[in-house]
Amino acid sequence: MTTRTRPFIVVLIAAHNEERSIVETLQAQTAQLRAPDRIVVAADNCDDRSVELARSVPGVTVYETVDNTAKKPGALNQAWRRFCQDADLIVCLDADTIVEPTAVGDWEAEFVANPMLGGCSAKFTMLVHAGLTRFQRTLVRIQRAEFSKWTDLALKRDRRTNVLAGTACCMRNDTLREVTDWRSRTLGRASAGPWLETSAVEDFELTYRMREWGWEAKVSASVRAYTDAMTDLKSLWAQRMKWQVGTVSDLLDFGVNRLTRFDWWQQIQGLVAMVVRLAWILLMGAALALGLFQFHPLWLIPPLFFLANDVRQSFRIPQCEAADVLVAALLLPQEAFAFLRAGWFAASWGQELSRRGWGVMFGRLGMARPGARDRWSLQARAERDRMSAPVTPARLAA
Repeated sequence: MTTRTRPFIVVLIAAHNEERSIVETLQAQTAQLRAPDRIVVAADNCDDRSVELARSVPGVTVYETVDNTAKKPGALNQAWRRFCQDADLIVCLDADTIVEPTAVGDWEAEFVANPMLGGCSAKFTMLVHAGLTRFQRTLVRIQRAEFSKWTDLALKRDRRTNVLAGTACCMRNDTLREVTDWRSRTLGRASAGPWLETSAVEDFELTYRMREWGWEAKVSASVRAYTDAMTDLKSLWAQRMKWQVGTVSDLLDFGVNRLTRFDWWQQIQGLVAMVVRLAWILLMGAALALGLFQFHPLWLIPPLFFLANDVRQSFRIPQCEAADVLVAALLLPQEAFAFLRAGWFAASWGQELSRRGWGVMFGRLGMARPGARDRWSLQARAERDRMSAPVTPARLAA
């Protein structure tokens, strides 16, 4: 950080066809109590009104990417090279995400207080609005519970996180420079920037590199971000397959070490949860099919355990509503989501092992090779027609 009396803070927002939400996201930034020194929108290959609407917000610089084929990482790298070289702190936001008016000031205070803090992620949640169907509202509430669990897990680990989610995070620019310099030395040529343009989960890879250099990655004690949820199964599946396939790919590249042990443990937990649920259903089905089923209290242990855990966790959801608790208490919605999660867990591992030639059986089953698939485009296409209203400041106050 420089010797300025206060850090120079740049807000960097990558946007691809975000006309539905970009204005609300930018207005939340211009309303910050600690005003950012610069707000930059990296408009990437937009064919809607995103650029026009972003330019209508006073105090915002709009940069249209040039010949970018690397999706969000490429857009961030271009804007970072052009607009962020004089910055001390970089706030990265998705174009459908808003933070409370105290966010920039709170982030600034955390970095000033901790000189080894390389990056600080917000705590995330989604709000449910009246424009959704009952099914969509249920799906959003399940994701609210999921993100709440993620936050609680970080808080239990002294706020440490292995992923600085680009949805809403703040990073020390010195760390981004170090990563960029390291990439240049490794490549033997100038690096495009700190975000790896060949990764589907550039946030995970960037955080890993920061931690390699000894920087801390944490979840903020106070900054909360409100972002869009997936409101249909197609867009949810596309989003999670991009995340999970990218994570599996990076973990296989990184191997097992002190920085990835926790991530590998989470993958093992996912495998165990999948096997337990499948075994319970298969055993129950086989017993019924063979006429051997006899009720025993032991059959109730797995579902009651999951039920108790889900209900307990539901009270931790920010702005918890009675409907959040009800969805958890019904068990079936959460369990259906758990089986869906098991599906993308198994599919992602199968596809990545097949792509690397390690999983012959997966290839024989016809699983696609993800190396040839553009998961950024798959997610964007799946989200294009989904029904979801923007997260507006008025809704935050509701």
